[in-house]
Amino acid sequence: MRIGTKGGRVKGSTGFAFFRTVSDASAIVDSLLRLGHPFGVAPTPRRYHTFDAMLLSLLDRDPDRGRDIFVDLFEKNPLPRIWRFLDETGTLKENIALMASVPWVPFIAAWFEVKWRRLRKRVRS
Repeated sequence: MRIGTKGGRVKGSTGFAFFRTVSDASAIVDSLLRLGHPFGVAPTPRRYHTFDAMLLSLLDRDPDRGRDIFVDLFEKNPLPRIWRFLDETGTLKENIALMASVPWVPFIAAWFEVKWRRLRKRVRS
């Protein structure tokens, strides 16, 4: 069973992984104790994969926006909300509040781009 970088737990948009890896290790131990195997770990909510892909798409298209996006995130949100977002443990309401703190039009465009890319990939398969 892989955890950390080999387990795909590094966020592509931020490189954030340490606390996610610690949380995974704790969940694996809990699963071993409760179920007798390490595979009873809850999956990450899919929205986080989409959020990550949106930010990466936006930064790929317009890398100069990155600084302003991160400044807005850290100036307009309490730190615990940001940590929960990075740890992928925030509520949907918190995630929406965080997303509302950055210019939303480029992110909507990035969302359509991500969805279009996924659709094309499915059609090709």
